[in-house]
Amino acid sequence: MAKILVIDDSATMRDLMKTSLLSGGHTVMEASDGINGLDMLAEHQDIELVICDVNMPRLSGLGMCEQIYENSSKYKKIPIMMLTAETSKTLKENGRKYGVAAWVAKPFNGEKVLIAISHGVVDFWYLIPAVPFAIWLLFKIIRKNKTGAYII
Repeated sequence: MAKILVIDDSATMRDLMKTSLLSGGHTVMEASDGINGLDMLAEHQDIELVICDVNMPRLSGLGMCEQIYENSSKYKKIPIMMLTAETSKTLKENGRKYGVAAWVAKPFNGEKVLIAISHGVVDFWYLIPAVPFAIWLLFKIIRKNKTGAYII
C-alpha cells in the first residue's frame, strides 16, 4: 500500500483522514501546514501521495504546491489531492496549474478517497496531470469486455 502524507492545520481532520487511510492499509505521515509538509517530503523520499488542505497558516496548500511545481522537480511526480471546503473554480484552476491531481470536498467520504487511491491515483495520475481527476477515473474504470462492449 501507499505511504501518504496528510497535511492539514486541523488535528481533527488529520485524524479522520488518517483513520480512513489506515483502514485501507496505507502508511500515514502527518504535517500541520505547507512548510511542515515540504519538510516531511524532504525527510521521507518514499512518500507516494499528498493529501492537503488549502487554507493553512504559514504556507497554504496551494502555496506548497506552487513551491513544489516551480522549485522541486523530484517531487513533481507525487500526486496531490486537495482536501478542502473551498470549491472556487479559480482555486481549482490554480491547483491544476500546479499539478493538483484531485479536489476532494470536506466533509470527505473516506471510502471514496480509498477507491480513488486504489484506482491508481498513486501509481498513475502523475502521467496525466492536466486531465481532470473525474475524466481520468472514468478511463481507469471503464473497460471493454470480450465482445467489445464497454463495461464499468
